[in-house]
Amino acid sequence: MIEKDNEAMVMMVQIGTKFFASCVLAIFFIALSYASQTQASSTYHSYIFQPFLSDVPLLNLTQLKRDPNLYDCGLERDNEEFCGEGSRYYNTDVDARLMVDQSDRATALEITSDFSLSAYTEMQLSLRKDGFQVRDVYKNDQRFSVSEKLAIYGEREVDKALVEFINQGSSSDPIEISLKLMTVSSNSELDRTVNFVSDGVTISILFSIHKE
Repeated sequence: MIEKDNEAMVMMVQIGTKFFASCVLAIFFIALSYASQTQASSTYHSYIFQPFLSDVPLLNLTQLKRDPNLYDCGLERDNEEFCGEGSRYYNTDVDARLMVDQSDRATALEITSDFSLSAYTEMQLSLRKDGFQVRDVYKNDQRFSVSEKLAIYGEREVDKALVEFINQGSSSDPIEISLKLMTVSSNSELDRTVNFVSDGVTISILFSIHKE
């Protein structure tokens, strides 16, 4: 009898966890067509985030070297990577690593956090708040392309299918989500994209700036 009760409790926890993740992700993905109309959140970010979230000048090498909260962490050459600990992306504590290109500008920012269900859902919601729109999702050796689905189905159908695709299996299963920032000016010559990766141990978000 006790074993049955324990099994029932475990099942209830699993169902509750999956339901919570489903609700949060549904909020994250609904209304894809309105992503381009949203504005980046006014919630405070460390200044290192700003060039990756809006159409402002990229950080240069001089700025990075003068920042007391950053240190050179490149393994092969100096002035290629700068790291900082104790940063926050909205409500999530993260470690940050900035990558500098040949023109001495920071064109990539990687933030990492230990995996937890709250971090998994919160970091995705934070990307949505900042105006990023999902393009592709890879999970369980399968790919979900938003653009390909929208060419066939309506937005509401695609939203529903996307949430179901992400929620298949467990939240700790490996997953990769590619996104694009939709709140920058249409006249911008640079694309701002994100690669969200979670393997059940670590969550990483790679912000990249590159020419279209």
